[in-house]
Amino acid sequence: MTDSFEKFRQQDDERVNEQIEKYLPMIELERSAYIQAEYGRLMAVMGTAYIGEDGNDVIFHEPEEEVLNAETPLPGDPYQINLDELVEMTGWQKKIYRLGTWSYTRFYNARPEDRERLKLLRSMWNRLMDHQLCTDLEIKALVSGHDDYIKSKTSYSVKVIM
Repeated sequence: MTDSFEKFRQQDDERVNEQIEKYLPMIELERSAYIQAEYGRLMAVMGTAYIGEDGNDVIFHEPEEEVLNAETPLPGDPYQINLDELVEMTGWQKKIYRLGTWSYTRFYNARPEDRERLKLLRSMWNRLMDHQLCTDLEIKALVSGHDDYIKSKTSYSVKVIM
């Protein structure tokens, strides 16, 4: 009984390792392509406050103290934002003080198709980092949409409307 279980576990580990080697680079490429396409917007929210779970303001990627004390503070690097943050930040809110009252708005808006793609990437990334197999549906969604997603984020065509 123990030998068959051990054999099954080894086969499972081999499949997970194959998925890690094959799909993690694709996931990271898509994350990087999204950040490249949204670089300016992401940089604009780095160092700003959103409402945390406890209701208090939390600074998103707060600059380190030596950066704050520098004569010319360096902005944060959007490539440091991980998939969990990319997905979660679309649901965060921030407070804006206007005309003697507080207004609430989304911290970061993303297109619905980007949000869904980022959720898929996050799910697969976390599963593989936990050394678990991704489902066939996840793999199919990643592989079938990979080229189109990369193309949509890296090709910039300007349409002139007359």
